[in-house]
Amino acid sequence: MLKHIVLFKFKADVEPTAIDQVNQAFGRLTEDIPGVLDICMGTDNSPEKIARGYTHGYILTMEDANARDRYLNDPVHKAFQRLVDPLLEEVLVFDFDC
Repeated sequence: MLKHIVLFKFKADVEPTAIDQVNQAFGRLTEDIPGVLDICMGTDNSPEKIARGYTHGYILTMEDANARDRYLNDPVHKAFQRLVDPLLEEVLVFDFDC
């Protein structure tokens, strides 16, 4: 199994409704892309206050690194990127096997 962690720092002027659309679209990736087994998402609520402006986190569980590689090149994922990229100040991605 592989965990694909994504953190978003949205631009300051992004409306909450746009963020809701991003979350809905991200959630559908488990339905639309084979090998993506699960997604967990939420907003930062850490009392440590060291999130460096990242407000939304997503953890995708994938079958393996091959599933991740297919996901990255899947047309559905590419369409998702076109939706979200203009809304982001920064994105951070971190993958590991577990």
